[in-house]
Amino acid sequence: MKRSLEFLGHSIEVIGLSVLLFAALWQAAVTDWLDKFPVKSQYYIQETANLAILRSVNRIAEAMDTLDPVRRKALLAEVDEISKTTQFKLIEIRDQTESVEKRQTSPLKLVRQILFVLGAFLIIVGKGLVIRHKYLSAPLS
Repeated sequence: MKRSLEFLGHSIEVIGLSVLLFAALWQAAVTDWLDKFPVKSQYYIQETANLAILRSVNRIAEAMDTLDPVRRKALLAEVDEISKTTQFKLIEIRDQTESVEKRQTSPLKLVRQILFVLGAFLIIVGKGLVIRHKYLSAPLS
């Protein structure tokens, strides 16, 4: 009985350490990515806006350089279209980012927290069983 108590304690500790290792991997692979996601999305939003501005400035420069009023009107209409399209795209990207954050952030971080707490708890229980074994097997003086 005493020997099996020590073995059980060490086994539970190993399971706890394995759970902690999995929790660390979970954090590195999943929740760290999720923490970076809003920043990367903001970068993409900014890049999309910048490219649209550059395209618009290019069309405006072309419109100012042309003497043909029909061509000028078409180029300025294209600038307006670029602006409208980009606004809708930016709003869509923002909404998608918010949706991902709302749907996934809490559950994935909760899994991480549960894994860390469970791993630590198992190590403590396992260590307690080993200590109990040592206490029960110590000679009475």
